[in-house]
Amino acid sequence: DGIFTPDDYAAGVAAPAEVVAPNEGPHGDPTKLDGEDVLVHFSDGVDDDGNGFVDDIAGWDFFDDDNNPFDASSYSSADNHGSGRASDAVAEANNRLDGLGICPQCRVKPIRIWDTFVADTNNFAMCMLYAADNHVEVIEAAIGGLTTTEFAQAATQYAYEHGVALMEVSSDLNTADHNNPTNFNNTIFVKGTVSDYEGSDSVTSQPQPPIGTWFRDSNVTQYGGHAHIAMKGTTGSECTGQAAGAAGLLMSYAHQRGTDLTSNEVKQILTLTADDVLPGDTIGTGVPDPSQTGWDQHFGYGRVNLRKALERLGVPALGIAAKIPPEATLEKPSWFQVFDPDMDNDGVNESLSVPIAATASADRGATTSLSWVLEYGIGIEPTTFTQFASGSSPSHLGFAAGTPPRRPGTVFANLDLAQVMAAFPPGTDFSAPPSGPVVQGQANVPSNQFAFTVRLRVSDGDDATNVGEDRKVYFVHHDPTKHVGWPKTIDANGDGLNDGGGEPPPHMVDLDGDNVMEIVQATAAGRIYAWRGDGSVLPGFPITTAVKRNVATHLGAPVFTSGAITPPSATTTSRPAIADLDHDGYPEIVYANLEGDVFVFHHDGTLAAGFPVHVDPAFSAVPLRTKTNHVKTGIFGSPVLADLNGDGDLDIVVAGLDQHLYAWDRHGNPLPGFPVLVQDPAPGGSQMPVGTEIINTPTVADLDQDGQPEIIISTNEVYDATRDESQFFPSDQGTPTSIPGLNTGTVLAGVFAQAGGSGRIYAIHADGNLHAGGPFVAGWPVKLDGLAIDVLPFIGPGHNVAVGDLDPSPGLEVAASLTTSNLVLFRPDGTRIRDMDPSARGASSDAAQDEGSVLNLFEYPVVGDVDRDGNLDLSKVGVTLQGLVNLVLAGQNEPFHHVLQAWTGRTGAPLPGFPKVIDDYGLTTVPLLANVGATSDVGDTLNLPELISGNGLYLVHAFDASGREPSGWPKLTGGWVTGQPAVGDLDDDGLLELAWGTREGNYFVWDTPAPMCNTATTPNLDGRDGAYNPQVNLHNNSAYGEDTIPPARFAPAEIVGTSNDRNANTVTITVARFPGDDWYCGTPASYDFRFSLAAPITTQAAFDAAQQVASVPAPSHGNHDGGGDIVVGDPRFAGQIAYLAVQVVDDVGNRSPLTSLGPFSFAPFFTLQRATLAFGRTGPGNDRLSLKGIVPMPLAAFSPATDPFTLTRASTTRRARSRTGCAPSSCG
Repeated sequence: DGIFTPDDYAAGVAAPAEVVAPNEGPHGDPTKLDGEDVLVHFSDGVDDDGNGFVDDIAGWDFFDDDNNPFDASSYSSADNHGSGRASDAVAEANNRLDGLGICPQCRVKPIRIWDTFVADTNNFAMCMLYAADNHVEVIEAAIGGLTTTEFAQAATQYAYEHGVALMEVSSDLNTADHNNPTNFNNTIFVKGTVSDYEGSDSVTSQPQPPIGTWFRDSNVTQYGGHAHIAMKGTTGSECTGQAAGAAGLLMSYAHQRGTDLTSNEVKQILTLTADDVLPGDTIGTGVPDPSQTGWDQHFGYGRVNLRKALERLGVPALGIAAKIPPEATLEKPSWFQVFDPDMDNDGVNESLSVPIAATASADRGATTSLSWVLEYGIGIEPTTFTQFASGSSPSHLGFAAGTPPRRPGTVFANLDLAQVMAAFPPGTDFSAPPSGPVVQGQANVPSNQFAFTVRLRVSDGDDATNVGEDRKVYFVHHDPTKHVGWPKTIDANGDGLNDGGGEPPPHMVDLDGDNVMEIVQATAAGRIYAWRGDGSVLPGFPITTAVKRNVATHLGAPVFTSGAITPPSATTTSRPAIADLDHDGYPEIVYANLEGDVFVFHHDGTLAAGFPVHVDPAFSAVPLRTKTNHVKTGIFGSPVLADLNGDGDLDIVVAGLDQHLYAWDRHGNPLPGFPVLVQDPAPGGSQMPVGTEIINTPTVADLDQDGQPEIIISTNEVYDATRDESQFFPSDQGTPTSIPGLNTGTVLAGVFAQAGGSGRIYAIHADGNLHAGGPFVAGWPVKLDGLAIDVLPFIGPGHNVAVGDLDPSPGLEVAASLTTSNLVLFRPDGTRIRDMDPSARGASSDAAQDEGSVLNLFEYPVVGDVDRDGNLDLSKVGVTLQGLVNLVLAGQNEPFHHVLQAWTGRTGAPLPGFPKVIDDYGLTTVPLLANVGATSDVGDTLNLPELISGNGLYLVHAFDASGREPSGWPKLTGGWVTGQPAVGDLDDDGLLELAWGTREGNYFVWDTPAPMCNTATTPNLDGRDGAYNPQVNLHNNSAYGEDTIPPARFAPAEIVGTSNDRNANTVTITVARFPGDDWYCGTPASYDFRFSLAAPITTQAAFDAAQQVASVPAPSHGNHDGGGDIVVGDPRFAGQIAYLAVQVVDDVGNRSPLTSLGPFSFAPFFTLQRATLAFGRTGPGNDRLSLKGIVPMPLAAFSPATDPFTLTRASTTRRARSRTGCAPSSCG
């Protein structure tokens, strides 16, 4: 019939030798011929076309890395997602199967990248490269990439240059944050429009009123500065499928018209012919979406008008001539960059020139001539623009040699930031932090306060009315607290692309033993950096691991054989764990990646023996993966370091995407009893255990205080609601050990137990499967209900838990939540204490637009004493209830808030300033407790901490218990932050710096006026005067109170003098500053001085073998800015040459690197009587120095035949003199 389909191989159609039976494939209807049958029939293990993929007859499966892209294990809201979106694009009509796609005669090449639409971005990159090399013309990508990688950006550009139209989803969260890979260059951002009553049938059985408008921005899609086109559909995924069909129809009609469209031409046609959504168009029932004439952030260029788009290719029968727009792209800078006019922080705006690299082409007319204009406008959706450059060319610009031509762009002009700043409203303070009320959906929110737009317009030299355009949003802002040399963007390959996103959170630690911290940052590209405070990289870094496995098997693909793109390492989302595993005082870096590898690197970047280790692929083998057992091979959470077996060494604990909990010792050996399958063996009723991922980071704590730790972890299991309300009203709620817990949270939990779903949180014994009675602690797993716990796949419902002493009852409590559940406290035995009240407001809370309850989506809790009252508090990000209502009633715009919540753990009541309105979702964020400046305590006299929290819409906040922010906050990043920032002292000034990277790959460091060591003497200052300011855990363990910060070192450069007393057998060391318990804070437990009489102590092994010095003083209180004398002694020094070394040790055994001291001579003085220096007349070897002297020791104690005799000159600064018979006082 002229269309290539499986039916071409049916009996009676195909030649007898090519007939395929309908049951050859393992899936589908065995009576009907389908693509898998054809695939299996012709697979012979040979790469016949030499494209690097064996038997890729019908696309490829990059998830399983085989040639069968069958959807075997999609689940939750991703069930049938890929096939469903393909149907939106190309479904045939009149077949009694489903609705009509946009391009029913377009052909689909299925490429499977994952089993959910939340996917490994590098797998999608392989999809794009495969598509580009195999003549695919349109990619439909309704996905949310887990990470930003250089590889994925390069693949996007490669596919774009090969003519692939990249139709990519805005995302489905009703916000303006940046979905990957849509946020990359040269994609087409797709969103949706709906009626004002969309979704009402799901919440009421009443007849629906008349539709008021079809032009509401669907609340199940994103908006923002990158928006391009809208389709008629509720979800971004549905709309992206339609948009892909529209692009396919354009491509197909262009072929019919005898031409091939480029990717940018598809974008230009669809955007420039879209129906502009005007303010009056959105009026109906409820609050209309803000819109304006021309481009706006809610509708982009408008809703696609496919007839107008096709007419741009010409319709001869209607007398319509072709009018294909010119191409226009802004290549660099990248989207949403923050430009600082005063990069060196000297108070003078000298960093004002921004090069704008672009491409332009108008090759469709009689000539290839073009003209172009660059303009800027103020804000995210300006209505007026100011020209700042223009030009013309006889041919395209920004292209480079290659087949097809590369399009890297060339600099068209330099943008003068001074002109841009002058165009902002008078009085704009570009050094002030963003400020103002946050109203969701509006353009003038604080996040956009310093935004401006650059627009490129290209006119066809043959028709000035034929114009193409591109636009990008940037920010101009100077933060005077920005650390000099930052922010930075890494270009690891010299290709102008960001190396990788900051999805893995950073740590600060002193790697090289100089008492100055470095930033340890794993990027999503799979590299580990160690940056000094000035942005330089330590020797041995960055560390790069092996090529990603499903790339290494396809290095014969054209993209790699041509050298166009460098094969990548596996991506990562894991925060490295930092600790001194081998007890040498220098930290090791424990790193995990999405492929399931765990590495240990020494402080100098070298790989530790025994590593890498790997999760067991047998637990997630391809035949095991189904829709009810959607396990994977990999690690998403972070490794945790804890001593599980009590041997004094830290072990490595990590949860796998194969639903197993792993533990290795520091040498890479599996601990006995591990791995443990973390699965509810009896989920209740007729339900069967569910196979799923564990995406979370374990927490290790001794819950019942019996000396043996437990491991607490959530999974992504989804079961029916428990229908058990008794758990919310435990009988002991009225006893003195528990505060009565009835609040809105308790009521909601009862509702969730009836109408929602439930998940599981586990406590696991430290000996795992070896524990008598099984690995799970009695009373665990606990069941927790939520309203819609599987609203999104993969990134929920599991949450990280936090542990601390939050209740007077014995033991430690577990603070746990799941997607759309309450935050709940559990005792060590799994009984429920209370739900944190999700609806109460503190006296100074600003969450007034939506006073309903707050739901937890994908954010994680932290435990700490926020208000310094001696009781532990809890905090996490959430969204108010109407935010979820808007996702259901997608055509309404009910006011809602994103909020940072904080409660006191003893009652579940909110702290005075909470919930506090913030800008966006804080997906996977964990607030950090640290003092970053004064708020209510003028002069920072109390060192009160702030909760530091970031989100998806550019800002990093710091709120104290009353909801106030210090001067200079919030911080503007222009991007999306996840996880938690790092804090420490990068420049040795004794003050705290804060570092955080964005998902877009921009890494920031800010200075603060807050001391690293708290100086207040309040009784609740973590129980100690001079405590370490930030509440950080380098082991990645969310257990309150664990000390992971080692003492500072007696650095060689800080030892300003040494001397020894032969009579007292003592050594005096004068130091410039005293180390503390944590860095320079607090008082260490001991100075561990060792000595040797044989040789210098320069290694940890020599130190461990050396003898301890007998007399060592109690340590001084740590002092970053002052030191003094330390006198140590030992009678064994007498008459000897002593070599000393010292490590500083805290009360949990953390120790500094060793420092070698000496030698110190305690040998008797040599009294010189006579010295003779004789020179021979010829040749070397005839000169002689003869010394005669007296050593005050018994002759019987010295045997010249057997004892070595060493003469040590006391001074190395005085020259020996060639005199004889000199008196001892004059010989030197």
